[in-house]
Amino acid sequence: MSVEATSPDHPAHEYYQERYKSVVDLYNQAFVTLAAHGEVNGDMPPEDLAVAFVAFTDGLQIQWLYDRDMDHYLQHGRQFLRWLIPGVG
Repeated sequence: MSVEATSPDHPAHEYYQERYKSVVDLYNQAFVTLAAHGEVNGDMPPEDLAVAFVAFTDGLQIQWLYDRDMDHYLQHGRQFLRWLIPGVG
């Protein structure tokens, strides 16, 4: 439904627009805190990391929808986080 709601005329458009904004804001705050402690790999600004992370997780969800046997969903997410935040273990 989130794809259908990209149309400004869709009844759920504002809901999904606000939802994505709040999710990005949440991750941005987390990445700001992690970056302040030197715990983020690379030099990408926290807001860009937040947008990229949401895109990454959305992409994994779409792949899982096409292949429900894909048990790598969590594995890929964990590997990405371990690269991005080496201390996450």
